[in-house]
Amino acid sequence: MECFVPADCQPPLRARLLVPDDGGRGVNMKIQWPSSLALLALAAFLVGCVAQRPDQSASRMHEPPGSTIFFIPHAEMDLGQASIPLTTAGHARAATLVRTFEDVPLTHVLSSHTLRSRQTVTPVAEARGMDVQALPPSGTTIGDHTIGDASPSDLAIGPLADAIAKLPDGSRALVSGNSNNLFAIMNRLGVPSATAASPCPRGGNCVPCVDNACFPDGFDGLWVLILRGAPASHQLIWLKY
Repeated sequence: MECFVPADCQPPLRARLLVPDDGGRGVNMKIQWPSSLALLALAAFLVGCVAQRPDQSASRMHEPPGSTIFFIPHAEMDLGQASIPLTTAGHARAATLVRTFEDVPLTHVLSSHTLRSRQTVTPVAEARGMDVQALPPSGTTIGDHTIGDASPSDLAIGPLADAIAKLPDGSRALVSGNSNNLFAIMNRLGVPSATAASPCPRGGNCVPCVDNACFPDGFDGLWVLILRGAPASHQLIWLKY
């Protein structure tokens, strides 16, 4: 399949895409896009280029529009405080997300219940007059836990996955989570997880684990999940911002 880059695609915005080659190995590719183009356009372009076989093209033309979910981990955090808020560097990173997503027509902004995750996407939400939907809601009870800023972050897996699954077709959602819930949420939405017999390379249409045992270091990860009908049609794209 041939992919054509629009004539107006010029630097300087750079995104790094990790895709597996035919042998299952991760391949680093650098893609340059202008800052005026949305990440949504990048995702749509890549979906047509990544891991699509000719025999899939006709069937995908008849699928519903689906939704696009942008997953990011929380920014740098201050472990010295009980509520674990963002550090100065974390707030600066959160501010850059306003620019990163300025051309993306977001319909929802969600986060885990943790303060650090809420703070990471609050600037994006405030810039467009939206609220951050934090799940599970503060003050609710799950098992023996009353949800608060520093409650275990894995408690957000079920509530966030359920909320994303119920979004109407055509939604564009930004979701801020934690290292031990993001891959698990993607898995619950239909992204396959690695097994001993079938490992998941970085950049694959899969997650390598469902906890933080294999979560990438750093705070600059960005995963674009395109939900289309059955899980077999979903597409996961690994990026850094």
